[in-house]
Amino acid sequence: MNTNELIGKKIKNLRYEAKLTQNQLADELSIHPKHLSNIENGKKSITISLLDKLCNIFKKPAIFFFDFEEHKIFDDDIRIIDSIVHRLKTTDDKTRKDIAQIVRILVKK
Repeated sequence: MNTNELIGKKIKNLRYEAKLTQNQLADELSIHPKHLSNIENGKKSITISLLDKLCNIFKKPAIFFFDFEEHKIFDDDIRIIDSIVHRLKTTDDKTRKDIAQIVRILVKK
């Protein structure tokens, strides 16, 4: 995984944690949502100006975005979440309700 991808994953994880959509974060950054998507997916490099805005939004020092020790954890978590969301979007109502019931049980434990 290259540096752009690692930084993009960190941004995506922070956005998930803050419960922001790409559109919402893109608005705060004054960029197009597609540009943010490209950054999160490692297709575009982040500028210093955007990095500075992200630091202010998420209250993180710039070095945070370059600390890649935990990148494997972020990758796994995001991959799992994306997989669940995809399955929920593409399954029938009964299966979706069954999955929701299982999640409720797990959350209570």
